[in-house]
Amino acid sequence: MSGNHAASAGGRARAAALTPRRRRAIARKGYRAMVARHFGGDRQAQRHYLAQLGIYNYEVMCGSFLPGSPLRTNAVHPGDIQDWRARYYTPDLFAGAHRDVEFEHVVSAQHPFHCRHCALELGTTDGSRLFLAVLIEGQLLTMEFHETTRPHCPACGKVSPWIRQKSQAKTASCFSEVVVG
Repeated sequence: MSGNHAASAGGRARAAALTPRRRRAIARKGYRAMVARHFGGDRQAQRHYLAQLGIYNYEVMCGSFLPGSPLRTNAVHPGDIQDWRARYYTPDLFAGAHRDVEFEHVVSAQHPFHCRHCALELGTTDGSRLFLAVLIEGQLLTMEFHETTRPHCPACGKVSPWIRQKSQAKTASCFSEVVVG
């Protein structure tokens, strides 16, 4: 008998000697400690995280992520707990009834944004925003990006990362929009 097997058998024997009430009390204490450590004591956030993780795992078990699967995937992995908490507690500022507010736009000089590999012009940038012309279902749209993005070049197929400049990040508007061109 190995040491781990003997230790686990001993742990099960000690747990069996406890009353069911004491075992539930130990389980509640462990649950509260886990919620306090990983979710800052927010039980509702912990339930939301585990629900998203359960939905994702269910779809994985159904095989919807397998290549050639006819099943469509709706769930995504919620990610690391700390990253998920940052998204969970950050309100969606650009959704809801207040969309009628006009945000102040900073007008600045725009420069062409070129593919780093073949020098094809992909769009324009003012340092804090990237504007790309995109053809979607026969309609030309101008998309505006405010965060780092990695557009693919249609000519060479390689990625040309665009990184928002730190110096202009404080003065630029954070409003994102799609303009029909």
